[in-house]
Amino acid sequence: MRRRDFMLKSSLTLAAVAASDLWLNTVLAGGEAKAVPILDTYFQVSKEDMNKMLGAALSKGAEFADLFFEYRITSNLSFEEDSVKSARRGVVSGVGIRAIKGDQVGFGFSEDLTLDKMLEAARAAAAIANDSTARAKVVGVSELHPKNLYPVEDLVTTADLGKKLSLIKQANEAAKTYSPKVVRVSVFFNDEVKYLAYANSEGRYWQDTQPVFTFTTSCIAEDGAKRQQAYDTGGGRIGLEYFNKKRNAAQIAKEAARLAVLNLDAQEVEAGPQTIVLGPGDSAVLLHEAVGHGLEADFNWKKLSNYSGRVGERVASEHCTIIDEGLFENMRGTINVDDEGNLPTATTLIEKGILRGYMCDRISSKQLGVKATGNG
Repeated sequence: MRRRDFMLKSSLTLAAVAASDLWLNTVLAGGEAKAVPILDTYFQVSKEDMNKMLGAALSKGAEFADLFFEYRITSNLSFEEDSVKSARRGVVSGVGIRAIKGDQVGFGFSEDLTLDKMLEAARAAAAIANDSTARAKVVGVSELHPKNLYPVEDLVTTADLGKKLSLIKQANEAAKTYSPKVVRVSVFFNDEVKYLAYANSEGRYWQDTQPVFTFTTSCIAEDGAKRQQAYDTGGGRIGLEYFNKKRNAAQIAKEAARLAVLNLDAQEVEAGPQTIVLGPGDSAVLLHEAVGHGLEADFNWKKLSNYSGRVGERVASEHCTIIDEGLFENMRGTINVDDEGNLPTATTLIEKGILRGYMCDRISSKQLGVKATGNG
């Protein structure tokens, strides 16, 4: 289980509040995002404390240990029938601690960031190993400074609520006036920012601020007995400047309305095999489910994938090349560094139909004798 999934499934601190004067005046102070020392500001943990936790995680004979701190702020607005239907804001925080012995992994978690509780979680993770003679040592922490691939001018999560509502209303009006066939419009503005810090027993340490938002307009169009729905979405790892530099709210809304109206004349497809053309965007989800999971290295070294042991073999058409790359500035799938402190890479998985490799984290790269690919 990935650390982030583990943290989400644990009983984390979660606060959700409706839109209110408190949210407007106190929580969502306007202005640009400011660089902050994440470890000190959100976790009040020193590097000495981290070394103690890593030492505790290694105390039973684990060969490697790491710490993953996360402080996440989320907010969600939904607008339907010309009014705000819901507004939520939440905070999730905690630390996940991992100890590795071979291919065995122990996890500990604490939402209480006092040193005693974090050490308790570290000792729980350490229990995966039981070797009183083996002792890995903690290497002094050295900070990694990766290139920032998602610079932000106006962080959405701390933007004034009025700015968000103005964009929502622009989208609502643009979609409603696109065509009299558009009978219902919904607009959703979801955003979050994660403040992350990481350290491992080999001395690697990094901090990262990961913003992301989605702005979605959904339209229902009717023509007699025919009824169709469509949506369009904008956003990414970027701030409110997106609406000035890339696509404005009205453009997103008009595209959703256009698709809904267009779908009214869509023809039913005959049953049976068909030749189809897949456009960019949603079709990538099909690729992810059909191929992506099967090319994750942990499934392959465990011999659980259709692609296990087939590197160098033809697995697809010669017209098929698949590359995993998290290096596109301000895009949703982009990362400055992966959860294990590896820089992202452009990983060729399938080249002209030939399987070239897998997406590897720390454990799987060791099992397969290859380098980690920035997918940890």
